[in-house]
Amino acid sequence: SSVLLENNSPLLVSATDKDVGPNALVGYRLLNPNEPYFVVDFVTGAIRSRKPLDYEKMKEWIFYVQASDMGEPVRSSPIPAMVQVTVLDTNDQKPVFTKAKYDVDLILPTVP
Repeated sequence: SSVLLENNSPLLVSATDKDVGPNALVGYRLLNPNEPYFVVDFVTGAIRSRKPLDYEKMKEWIFYVQASDMGEPVRSSPIPAMVQVTVLDTNDQKPVFTKAKYDVDLILPTVP
């Protein structure tokens, strides 16, 4: 699924290269290729989640994306982009009673 910003637009990383031709084309990759929750599209820089994110399990992720050109030799961004994803809580949990049974003893008559 897509990672959406607060205004519901997809999360895109973007870098530019002032060269021309193939040397100016930029591709993106995660610096931790074993990142289990996120993937970045090599061409567009769009970041997607690999699996559902749950606020109750983990509220925030930080990972890094590197941009590289298609030149020969390949040149990469000297400083990667830090991506911080914060999950907002949604109303996805049901109320649960703390006990299954509630006992009470009353002495009658009760006085107001």
